Formats: sequence, structure tokens, C-alpha cells
Amino acid sequence: MEITVTDEASPALRRYLQRLSGARAGEELHRTMAFGVEREVRRHLRVHYATKGNKLGAPSTGFWKRAIESTEVSASGVVGTLSIRERGVALRYYGGTVTAKRKKVLTIPIAAEAHGKRAGEIAGLFRVRDVLGRRIGKGETARFVPMFLLRKSTKHVADKAILPPEADMVKAAVSAAESYLGRVLA
Repeated sequence: MEITVTDEASPALRRYLQRLSGARAGEELHRTMAFGVEREVRRHLRVHYATKGNKLGAPSTGFWKRAIESTEVSASGVVGTLSIRERGVALRYYGGTVTAKRKKVLTIPIAAEAHGKRAGEIAGLFRVRDVLGRRIGKGETARFVPMFLLRKSTKHVADKAILPPEADMVKAAVSAAESYLGRVLA
């Protein structure tokens, strides 16, 4: 997943840019702007996702922490780019369908104990229709405890709230650029 910061900022920044010379200066400016956006994205993910529990009430798998740590910045003379490399972030942001490829079905955890695990990691599972679970207890008191739903595919609704509002990212980019240019042109 990539976020591109294009320099369409305030007229003041345009005047500053005219005073700078060389592609290196433009690259440094765009890298600085991208770092400003990166700070805002990381803050947003920490506040809204990394500190919250999951739907099953299970211990965290560290997904959002890894997403925060996987952000990368690159820049050229005309653009700064922030990438979030953690697998699954783009699916959450854009939405889409996941279809079983290597196996016949996907295993969707429905119990806290199954969260963050593959079905093969849990001993004693057996299938009842479209559910994998295990038996708890013996004899007449035994009961079936569902652990995973089995599906050929799953649809995921886009969640644009994963990223901060665009206005917040623009503000972070402009603030970083103004700070940078204030230092360079002082």
C-alpha cells in the first residue's frame, strides 16, 4: 500500500521552491514531507488500531504494530511516497475478496483460542459441516466447541478510516515542509 505526497502545497512553499536549486533540494523537501505524513500515519495507527483489542477478545497478533513498523519513505525531486509494507493493510483499506488458493477452503477463526493460528496448529480439530472445532469433555457431557468457519472466499469491506483524514496528512506534509524550508533558507 502506498500513499503519494505530491507538492501541491501553499503558495509560500512554491516561492521557497523557486529559491532552491537542484534536484537534490527537491528530493530532500519531498522526503521531509513524506516523513511528516509518516509520523501522522503512525500516530493514527497507534491511537486507533494498535491499542485496541480484536473482535474475539484474543491476545494481539501484533498486526498493527507490524504495520506501523513497516512504513517506509522514499522521494524524488517531484514526489514523496510513504509505503506500508505489512501484508493485509491494503486489503483492509481498499477492501476485496480473498479466495482459497493452495487449500480448498479458508479457515476463519471464531474463537479467541484460534485467533492468529492456522487450523493445523490446534490439535484435535474435526469438521462438522462448514465448521472446524474440537470436543470438550467425554461421554454424554462432551460438547462441540467451534474454532474456525470454513469458507471458499471472504469479502472484505473497504475501511478508509485506516489512514488519517487527507486534510490531516496534507497538514503534516505542509508543516514538515515549512519547518524544513525555514531551516534551509534561514
